[in-house]
Amino acid sequence: MKKLLTILVASILCVCCVGLAACNTAAGTYKIKSMTEAGITVEVGEKLDEDYIKLELEKDGVAKMTTKTILGSVVKEGTWEQKGKTVTITIGDEPQEYTLDGDTLTYNNGDSGMVLQKVD
Repeated sequence: MKKLLTILVASILCVCCVGLAACNTAAGTYKIKSMTEAGITVEVGEKLDEDYIKLELEKDGVAKMTTKTILGSVVKEGTWEQKGKTVTITIGDEPQEYTLDGDTLTYNNGDSGMVLQKVD
């Protein structure tokens, strides 16, 4: 009986750990929340449309970044991987490291960067 109880508890713990890992995945769709350039930060609503940048991180490791321009939208495709709270997105030959914090991804490159908010 003791052995059966130990196996049952171990199984429940494994299921819970796998479930928690899945909850902390970066996969999903993100939209721009704020952008910093030359130390100046602009929030959505202050000359920045939330549809300016959309990032889709698919569960199979495909990354799609859509940037809205005057001439229309530009979609670039690449890959992404996650190690803990670090999400590396590679589009072209340019890997960029983002930090995952809850439902936000933050990219910081000195005096420039952006914050993306998960929308799904």
